[in-house]
Amino acid sequence: MLDLNGKMNKAEYFFTRVIPSMLLLQFSLANTAISQNLVSNNSFETYTLLPNNYGEPCRASGWQNPNGNCVMVAGTGSPDFMHALGTYPVSLPNSIFGTCAAHTGSALMGFGTWSALISNYREYVSTTLSTPMVIGQSYTISFWMTAGKATYYAYRSNNIGIYLSTSTPVQIGSAPINVAPQCNVTSVVLDSAWTLYSFTIVPSIAYSTLTIGNFFPDASTTRTLSGPGSPNASYYFIDDVVVTPQAPLPVEMISFEGKGDGDHVILDWATASEINSDYFIVERSSPKTNFEPIGFVKSAGNSDHLIAYTFADESPEPGILYYRLKQVDFDGHFTYTSPISINFGFENSVCVVQYNPNSRTIKIIRNDSDQNDWSLRLLNLQGQVLWMDILHPGENRDVSMNESNNGIFLLQNEEHYFSTRKIIVY
Repeated sequence: MLDLNGKMNKAEYFFTRVIPSMLLLQFSLANTAISQNLVSNNSFETYTLLPNNYGEPCRASGWQNPNGNCVMVAGTGSPDFMHALGTYPVSLPNSIFGTCAAHTGSALMGFGTWSALISNYREYVSTTLSTPMVIGQSYTISFWMTAGKATYYAYRSNNIGIYLSTSTPVQIGSAPINVAPQCNVTSVVLDSAWTLYSFTIVPSIAYSTLTIGNFFPDASTTRTLSGPGSPNASYYFIDDVVVTPQAPLPVEMISFEGKGDGDHVILDWATASEINSDYFIVERSSPKTNFEPIGFVKSAGNSDHLIAYTFADESPEPGILYYRLKQVDFDGHFTYTSPISINFGFENSVCVVQYNPNSRTIKIIRNDSDQNDWSLRLLNLQGQVLWMDILHPGENRDVSMNESNNGIFLLQNEEHYFSTRKIIVY
């Protein structure tokens, strides 16, 4: 990346004890087995050499720079491989770009998405999938991302996306790769904690390569000055990149949600049907920890009617918590739900979201004592904003959904009083 003078410069066990309990939920349909991930070195843990300088993405096995450079070259895009055993400025958790530990393991990748010093300056990283994607198969694509804390660069941007192709795209110097990403974060990413971004696609081409970065020119890129640092660029850390086929579901989940209740977190979920389902394992993580089992719930086995479950996490720590379910069949096969997030222990983060399929209405209930307004917006998985409004203290809101609006939607609060909520409309 660049310094203020315009010169190139660079800055997760097997469940060993059973905690039976009962409970209710609101979910995300992307159930996938981790072993099916098509991104081989998805957490950048495997390396040929430890990083000791800027612009060395190729030292992470299987990853490359689309402009062909594996060392820092002035005037070209130079993404950064960082490791806990690396050398400053690319060491973790303290690199020149800010304070950021890996989401899992010991490594991550960093890249710039915009620069005030060089017009249309971009950085990308690419990898070849272990097998090409199957035409017509549904896939979940996800990654964890953060801007870190006390970052070197003060700007944040939108348009951080994934482009899938049949070969590695070519970047000329530091210019944007002029393609349309199939997955794209259209809102400005302000997250200082690790945040999961997830998409679903059905490819019409057998894609075999994945590239991450900003594929839009400066004129189409929104920038926001946020936090300390030099006001000349935007920079992000990324980890745990996943591309998994969506297998037929042995359990038809219809909801998965959680909420703080005193000194507990209550998780609720419901199934519409179950086939050979043995049990659920409840797992929890935080921005600083990996997913670990915290509870066990016996499932119905086989069912063709609605069954509700509930589970109480009796030892949550204040802060942002992530929960997911591991559903295990009688034959040992398992799938995961996508994580949900809860901002536990902060009164101003409490938001209740309910969907009524009879009236096709999403009810948003403020359940907090904060006196600030919430700027809410509802998006589809393509990032299109379907509704937005200001929710004042003590107010609730009903959002009517059209008959054509079925699927997964995201409710976001721009003030970050709660994390993104996923809503299933059916």
